[in-house]
Amino acid sequence: EETIKNIFSECIARHSYNVLEFETNKDHAHMLVERDNKQDLASMVRVLKSVSAKEILASIPRFSRSNTKRHFWAKRYGYKEINKDAIKYLREYIRNQKNIKHD
Repeated sequence: EETIKNIFSECIARHSYNVLEFETNKDHAHMLVERDNKQDLASMVRVLKSVSAKEILASIPRFSRSNTKRHFWAKRYGYKEINKDAIKYLREYIRNQKNIKHD
């Protein structure tokens, strides 16, 4: 979890992505980002997923020596456009998502 956060933080800074909030949770990450268009969002997600997957898988000895096809993230991602009034609430949700009980 900390490794993913560090990799994401480095990529966000290196590429000057406008990420307002992000947090990991079990097997996924939630991010609140400001992008100009969906193409920019797809590019950003592709970079974050590919860089983090390469670094994580390279750090696991059995994967770093293997020539087999490896996947760390799912191929797809979800997104939802929100209005500015929802930003405050979404930031709070992302920060506290680990404390929310799901049935």
